[in-house]
Amino acid sequence: GTLFKQSTGFLLFGVLIYFLITEKLNFLKKKELWIAGFIFILILSPYIIWGYFEYNGFVLTKGPALVTPENPLTRGIEGIKGYFGLFPTYFSWPILILFFLGLISMHKLFLGFDILIKKGNPDLKKEFFLLLMFLVPIILASFTINHNEDRYIINAMPAFFIITSLFINNFYEFVKKKNKIFAVLIILVILFFALSFQIKSTDNLIRGKVNSYS
Repeated sequence: GTLFKQSTGFLLFGVLIYFLITEKLNFLKKKELWIAGFIFILILSPYIIWGYFEYNGFVLTKGPALVTPENPLTRGIEGIKGYFGLFPTYFSWPILILFFLGLISMHKLFLGFDILIKKGNPDLKKEFFLLLMFLVPIILASFTINHNEDRYIINAMPAFFIITSLFINNFYEFVKKKNKIFAVLIILVILFFALSFQIKSTDNLIRGKVNSYS
Protein backbone atom coordinates (compact mmCIF):
# COMPACT_ATOMS: atom_id res chain seq x y z
CA GLY A 1 0.00 0.00 0.00
CA THR A 2 2.84 2.39 0.83
CA LEU A 3 4.46 1.63 -2.54
CA PHE A 4 1.15 2.39 -4.27
CA LYS A 5 0.65 5.68 -2.40
CA GLN A 6 3.12 6.89 0.19
CA SER A 7 0.43 8.51 2.35
CA THR A 8 -0.78 4.97 3.13
CA GLY A 9 2.17 4.91 5.52
CA PHE A 10 0.32 7.46 7.67
CA LEU A 11 -1.62 4.51 9.09
CA LEU A 12 1.59 3.24 10.69
CA PHE A 13 1.75 6.38 12.84
CA GLY A 14 -1.77 5.62 14.06
CA VAL A 15 -0.68 2.08 14.96
CA LEU A 16 2.37 3.47 16.82
CA ILE A 17 0.25 5.90 18.86
CA TYR A 18 -2.15 3.06 19.66
CA PHE A 19 0.65 0.87 21.01
CA LEU A 20 2.29 3.69 22.97
CA ILE A 21 -0.95 4.52 24.79
CA THR A 22 -2.40 1.04 25.29
CA GLU A 23 0.79 -0.95 25.86
CA LYS A 24 3.39 1.72 26.69
CA LEU A 25 6.77 0.37 25.51
CA ASN A 26 5.81 -3.26 26.14
CA PHE A 27 4.95 -3.67 22.46
CA LEU A 28 8.68 -3.54 21.68
CA LYS A 29 8.93 -7.01 23.22
CA LYS A 30 6.59 -8.49 20.60
CA LYS A 31 8.74 -10.40 18.11
CA GLU A 32 5.85 -10.43 15.60
CA LEU A 33 6.11 -6.65 15.26
CA TRP A 34 9.87 -6.81 14.67
CA ILE A 35 9.33 -9.48 12.02
CA ALA A 36 6.60 -7.38 10.38
CA GLY A 37 8.88 -4.31 10.43
CA PHE A 38 11.70 -6.28 8.85
CA ILE A 39 9.41 -7.57 6.08
CA PHE A 40 8.10 -4.02 5.51
CA ILE A 41 11.64 -2.66 5.05
CA LEU A 42 12.63 -5.66 2.92
CA ILE A 43 9.73 -5.04 0.52
CA LEU A 44 10.53 -1.32 0.29
CA SER A 45 14.29 -1.86 -0.20
CA PRO A 46 14.32 -2.39 -3.99
CA TYR A 47 12.33 0.83 -4.46
CA ILE A 48 14.57 2.76 -2.05
CA ILE A 49 17.77 1.50 -3.75
CA TRP A 50 16.40 2.25 -7.23
CA GLY A 51 15.31 5.71 -6.09
CA TYR A 52 18.73 6.47 -4.64
CA PHE A 53 20.49 5.79 -7.95
CA GLU A 54 17.74 7.34 -10.08
CA TYR A 55 17.26 10.55 -8.09
CA ASN A 56 20.47 10.69 -6.02
CA GLY A 57 18.61 10.71 -2.74
CA PHE A 58 16.18 9.00 -0.39
CA VAL A 59 13.17 8.61 -2.64
CA LEU A 60 10.64 8.36 0.22
CA THR A 61 11.42 11.95 1.26
CA LYS A 62 12.57 13.48 -2.03
CA GLY A 63 9.13 13.39 -3.65
CA PRO A 64 7.15 14.60 -0.60
CA ALA A 65 9.65 17.46 -0.17
CA LEU A 66 8.09 19.06 -3.26
CA VAL A 67 4.71 19.43 -1.52
CA THR A 68 5.89 20.21 2.03
CA PRO A 69 4.15 23.37 3.36
CA GLU A 70 6.23 26.42 4.34
CA ASN A 71 4.23 26.87 7.55
CA PRO A 72 3.03 23.42 8.70
CA LEU A 73 0.96 24.78 11.62
CA THR A 74 -1.05 27.26 9.57
CA ARG A 75 -1.37 24.82 6.69
CA GLY A 76 -2.42 22.03 9.06
CA ILE A 77 -5.33 24.00 10.47
CA GLU A 78 -6.41 25.06 6.99
CA GLY A 79 -6.04 21.51 5.71
CA ILE A 80 -8.16 19.94 8.44
CA LYS A 81 -10.90 22.55 7.95
CA GLY A 82 -10.71 21.97 4.20
CA TYR A 83 -11.04 18.20 4.41
CA PHE A 84 -13.91 18.22 6.89
CA GLY A 85 -15.57 20.97 4.86
CA LEU A 86 -15.63 18.60 1.89
CA PHE A 87 -17.20 15.73 3.82
CA PRO A 88 -20.81 16.69 2.92
CA THR A 89 -19.88 16.42 -0.77
CA TYR A 90 -18.19 13.07 -0.15
CA PHE A 91 -21.03 11.43 1.78
CA SER A 92 -24.12 13.70 2.01
CA TRP A 93 -25.46 15.17 5.26
CA PRO A 94 -27.65 12.17 6.23
CA ILE A 95 -24.63 9.83 6.16
CA LEU A 96 -22.57 12.42 8.02
CA ILE A 97 -25.24 12.58 10.72
CA LEU A 98 -25.06 8.80 11.05
CA PHE A 99 -21.27 9.14 11.40
CA PHE A 100 -21.64 11.67 14.22
CA LEU A 101 -24.16 9.38 15.89
CA GLY A 102 -21.58 6.61 15.53
CA LEU A 103 -19.06 8.83 17.36
CA ILE A 104 -21.65 9.45 20.08
CA SER A 105 -22.12 5.69 20.43
CA MET A 106 -18.40 5.59 21.29
CA HIS A 107 -19.04 7.84 24.32
CA LYS A 108 -17.57 5.28 26.74
CA LEU A 109 -14.19 5.79 25.07
CA PHE A 110 -14.28 9.55 25.62
CA LEU A 111 -15.63 9.30 29.17
CA GLY A 112 -13.41 6.40 30.21
CA PHE A 113 -10.12 7.19 28.54
CA ASP A 114 -8.33 6.72 31.87
CA ILE A 115 -9.76 3.17 32.00
CA LEU A 116 -8.32 2.52 28.54
CA ILE A 117 -4.86 3.64 29.69
CA LYS A 118 -4.89 1.83 33.05
CA LYS A 119 -6.77 -1.39 32.34
CA GLY A 120 -6.78 -1.76 28.58
CA ASN A 121 -10.50 -2.55 28.19
CA PRO A 122 -10.83 -4.61 24.94
CA ASP A 123 -13.93 -2.77 23.67
CA LEU A 124 -12.39 0.65 24.35
CA LYS A 125 -9.18 -0.43 22.64
CA LYS A 126 -11.11 -1.35 19.48
CA GLU A 127 -12.88 2.01 19.42
CA PHE A 128 -9.65 3.90 20.14
CA PHE A 129 -7.91 2.10 17.27
CA LEU A 130 -10.79 2.99 14.93
CA LEU A 131 -10.63 6.64 15.94
CA LEU A 132 -6.88 6.76 15.30
CA MET A 133 -7.26 5.08 11.91
CA PHE A 134 -9.72 7.84 10.98
CA LEU A 135 -8.02 10.91 12.46
CA VAL A 136 -4.28 10.29 12.04
CA PRO A 137 -4.21 10.09 8.19
CA ILE A 138 -6.30 13.28 7.93
CA ILE A 139 -4.17 15.19 10.46
CA LEU A 140 -0.86 14.11 8.92
CA ALA A 141 -2.04 14.85 5.37
CA SER A 142 -3.14 18.31 6.52
CA PHE A 143 0.11 19.21 8.28
CA THR A 144 2.63 17.67 5.88
CA ILE A 145 1.15 18.37 2.41
CA ASN A 146 0.59 21.89 1.12
CA HIS A 147 -2.75 21.22 -0.60
CA ASN A 148 -5.89 19.13 -0.14
CA GLU A 149 -6.60 16.13 -2.33
CA ASP A 150 -9.05 13.29 -1.79
CA ARG A 151 -6.41 10.63 -2.47
CA TYR A 152 -4.30 11.70 0.50
CA ILE A 153 -7.03 10.80 3.00
CA ILE A 154 -8.68 7.84 1.29
CA ASN A 155 -6.97 5.51 3.79
CA ALA A 156 -9.09 7.08 6.56
CA MET A 157 -12.34 6.13 4.86
CA PRO A 158 -12.64 2.48 6.01
CA ALA A 159 -12.62 3.70 9.63
CA PHE A 160 -15.20 6.38 8.73
CA PHE A 161 -17.63 3.75 7.46
CA ILE A 162 -17.02 1.38 10.37
CA ILE A 163 -17.71 4.19 12.87
CA THR A 164 -20.87 5.05 10.93
CA SER A 165 -21.94 1.41 11.05
CA LEU A 166 -21.62 1.34 14.86
CA PHE A 167 -24.75 3.44 15.26
CA ILE A 168 -26.56 1.76 12.36
CA ASN A 169 -25.92 -1.66 13.88
CA ASN A 170 -27.04 -0.56 17.37
CA PHE A 171 -30.16 1.03 15.91
CA TYR A 172 -30.90 -2.13 13.91
CA GLU A 173 -30.59 -4.34 17.01
CA PHE A 174 -32.92 -2.01 18.93
CA VAL A 175 -35.61 -1.92 16.21
CA LYS A 176 -35.26 -5.65 15.49
CA LYS A 177 -36.57 -6.42 18.98
CA LYS A 178 -39.81 -4.66 18.02
CA ASN A 179 -40.09 -5.64 14.36
CA LYS A 180 -37.35 -7.43 12.41
CA ILE A 181 -38.86 -6.73 8.95
CA PHE A 182 -39.05 -3.00 9.68
CA ALA A 183 -35.45 -3.06 10.92
CA VAL A 184 -34.27 -4.69 7.70
CA LEU A 185 -36.22 -2.17 5.61
CA ILE A 186 -34.54 0.73 7.43
CA ILE A 187 -31.09 -0.72 6.67
CA LEU A 188 -32.03 -1.22 3.01
CA VAL A 189 -33.24 2.40 2.75
CA ILE A 190 -29.97 3.69 4.24
CA LEU A 191 -27.89 1.53 1.89
CA PHE A 192 -29.98 2.52 -1.15
CA PHE A 193 -29.66 6.22 -0.32
CA ALA A 194 -25.87 5.95 0.18
CA LEU A 195 -25.51 3.93 -3.02
CA SER A 196 -27.56 6.33 -5.16
CA PHE A 197 -25.68 9.35 -3.78
CA GLN A 198 -22.30 7.76 -4.56
CA ILE A 199 -23.37 6.72 -8.06
CA LYS A 200 -24.55 10.25 -8.83
CA SER A 201 -21.35 11.78 -7.40
CA THR A 202 -19.22 9.31 -9.37
CA ASP A 203 -21.08 10.09 -12.59
CA ASN A 204 -20.59 13.84 -12.09
CA LEU A 205 -16.89 13.36 -11.31
CA ILE A 206 -16.27 11.20 -14.38
CA ARG A 207 -18.14 13.61 -16.66
CA GLY A 208 -16.15 16.51 -15.22
CA LYS A 209 -12.83 14.73 -15.88
CA VAL A 210 -13.70 13.17 -19.24
CA ASN A 211 -11.66 15.74 -21.22
CA SER A 212 -8.85 16.11 -18.66
CA TYR A 213 -6.29 14.29 -20.83
CA SER A 214 -7.37 15.69 -24.19
